Amino acid sequence: MTASKEGAAASAAGKSKVIEQARKNAPPVVIKSGHELISSRKIGLVGEAGTGKTHFLLGPILAGKNVFVMSTDLGGNGLATIEGALRELGEEERFEKQVRGADFSKVSAVMGYLAGKYDDQILADGWIPHVECWDGFSTFNVVTVDRAVYNPDDVSKDARFVHWGNVARNTLHPAEMFFARKIGDYLPHKIITFAEKTREEKDKKTGVETEKVEAYIQGGAKDVVKLGFDLMMHLFSKEVAEKDPADPSGNKKRRVTKFYYRTGGASLKYPVKNRSFKELPELMEADPAKVWDILTGGAK
Repeated sequence: MTASKEGAAASAAGKSKVIEQARKNAPPVVIKSGHELISSRKIGLVGEAGTGKTHFLLGPILAGKNVFVMSTDLGGNGLATIEGALRELGEEERFEKQVRGADFSKVSAVMGYLAGKYDDQILADGWIPHVECWDGFSTFNVVTVDRAVYNPDDVSKDARFVHWGNVARNTLHPAEMFFARKIGDYLPHKIITFAEKTREEKDKKTGVETEKVEAYIQGGAKDVVKLGFDLMMHLFSKEVAEKDPADPSGNKKRRVTKFYYRTGGASLKYPVKNRSFKELPELMEADPAKVWDILTGGAK
């Protein structure tokens, strides 16, 4: 056998060994139908404080769905927003029956939650979470993880965060776990909220600087995070002038704050993504119930 043939044979044997090893090490995978694969919607909400991220939970709650909120937000959860909104609607009993949650301030507790450590408590009396919300992912990513890097006792074996250039890496791994995890036998719809970060970006050709809004996440993760969502919306508010209803003449104006959802459009400028929910306009006044109905077809 010539040297070239011997080399080719050795290469083929090596590839065969790699394939055999890959098959041996591959974990079990459940093949699902198309509808099973999209049964759980994944929604990302990006906005400054007070722009309605937590308020969006009114959509599933008013649709009769149970919502579990795991909060890593600074100062704990913001569910007082939901309680107040439901009280105004005369639906305050929904807050007690349909909303549950817990606050997490340590990486070890978050990873324990994602590994199912607390599921028995969530499901104790037969309560089923139709929607699972991670409120305050940016605080976890930017504050909690950094603190854990300097305090190894707070990092579980599953959270292998590495500091590189003063940035904690691998910080989207928990979000990946969140998307995939079931609570008991149920895979809830998933919602993650992010703070927003604005920066100036210069066009390489024109030299013109434009404002770019993005999810507040460390490192390169901010550029890929929206890939995991069916819908990512940018939430914002602004003051507008409208007729004062107290003025019979209709000539007097008043300044009011209105809230908006940006669901599509310039995805390089805004943190938006829309997987074919064509009924949603690219820019709309905040309407959690309408968005939720479109996302779930009024059913799940």
